[in-house]
Amino acid sequence: MNRTISRLLAAALVVSSSLGAATETNSPWLRLRDYRNRAEMATIFHRAVGVKNDDMAGGNISIMPFYRQTYHQDKLGKGLGVNNLSTFKIDNTAAASTTGVAAPAGSYVNSAYLIHDINSAINTIFTTVTLKPKHYAFGANLNFCMNLDNLFEGLYFEFNTAIAKAYNKVGLTFGATTDYANLSWSDFFSGAAGQTASATEATAALTKAKYNLDSYVDKGGVEDPELLIGYTFVDNDSGKVSVAIAASAPTGTDPTCEYTFEPLVGGRHFKLGLGLKACANLWESEKEDGNKQTLKALFDLNYRYAFKRDMLMTPRLKVNGAATNYGHLMLIGDVAAATTELAPAANYLTAIHEVKPGNMFEGVTMLSYCNGNLVCDLGAEFEFAESHTPTRKAAWNATQYGVADSDADVTSGLLAADQDYILSSWLDTKIESLCIFKLFGAVGVVMTDWDYPVHAGIGADVDIASKQQITPENWKIFGKVGVSF
Repeated sequence: MNRTISRLLAAALVVSSSLGAATETNSPWLRLRDYRNRAEMATIFHRAVGVKNDDMAGGNISIMPFYRQTYHQDKLGKGLGVNNLSTFKIDNTAAASTTGVAAPAGSYVNSAYLIHDINSAINTIFTTVTLKPKHYAFGANLNFCMNLDNLFEGLYFEFNTAIAKAYNKVGLTFGATTDYANLSWSDFFSGAAGQTASATEATAALTKAKYNLDSYVDKGGVEDPELLIGYTFVDNDSGKVSVAIAASAPTGTDPTCEYTFEPLVGGRHFKLGLGLKACANLWESEKEDGNKQTLKALFDLNYRYAFKRDMLMTPRLKVNGAATNYGHLMLIGDVAAATTELAPAANYLTAIHEVKPGNMFEGVTMLSYCNGNLVCDLGAEFEFAESHTPTRKAAWNATQYGVADSDADVTSGLLAADQDYILSSWLDTKIESLCIFKLFGAVGVVMTDWDYPVHAGIGADVDIASKQQITPENWKIFGKVGVSF
């Protein structure tokens, strides 16, 4: 059996090395991992599950408090920034003020489409934006396992979930800046105000995908609870092999899209899947005093399929079919309604979308050394989730909305002559695939000689993503305490 497990481990590594994910930039969101820590939950707990006592019901419960936070802030800034840059300039020149969306030389976003000024002062205002997003969260994972041998030999039940409080900030700061008299860059990005000083250039404040500057936005919730029914079909001196079916229901928080890089808890989708667990006893030694040492290899494969669900989303904006830097912040108007006030595109674009994440895969390998009551675990995890493209539920009128010309007078409404672009090809909602590795370790004790064995320990992990993929990478510390009964 050891040879079979070794082949499974090698196959998983080959498959994982061939998978990757594209870079995501110019985005109002970043894809964060769930708070369910399957790999860390298995540490130490696996030893407690192995304790057998005729007086015990066969149940095991474990609580794992944790704290995690992101690192590589510059890398994350590229995801929320433009052109794979976390620091970039927003500027305009007289020659470029009405010639198109492309920013002038030396800049990456054209200020004429963000701040509306019909008196050409826009040519003198500019700013340099730096984004250093940060995420941190704390909470606890709960894992419960129950032996159902009294119903059917080898059958077991498992339940797991997490409670978390998450804090996100975009970390937006400004470098050299010249503000417009009627609207500062800070007020524009944060949605604190629009332009109300003059009816000719009236604009609404940003209400969706706001940038909360250097302050945190927080949200708490319960991670989607997961139920598993498993069957151990191999259990002997060489090791164990189990299979399971799993299902989870969405109890997490739904997005409001009020803020860019909005904190969320839970996957927000119904999921079904399969699991395969294996444990191989690699080495064992017992001293004269009865103290036993063992070395085991553990392997855990999980596949999940996440079903579609409707939810609010702010897409990126494309103009004439081409990706546009900060298009979701460009000022647009409703031509059909003859609007007398422009608004950032995100206010219009944010809508209910059908989101179908699809296939997800997670693989864990771990070595565990036990010396009496002492348990030391070291392992690696690979996680992959395929890319998907949400679709807008309500129809979009391709000629109803337009990007306002920088010198458009909106007193009488946004006319066709006042538009630089009609938003006929406007939507980019693709969410890139997730492909990330994790290294983890833990040390603890399992009091196997107690009537109701207690286990406790501490551990840490760190995420590792490729340089090309803008995925929030976290480091985490966790504790663990539980009991078998």
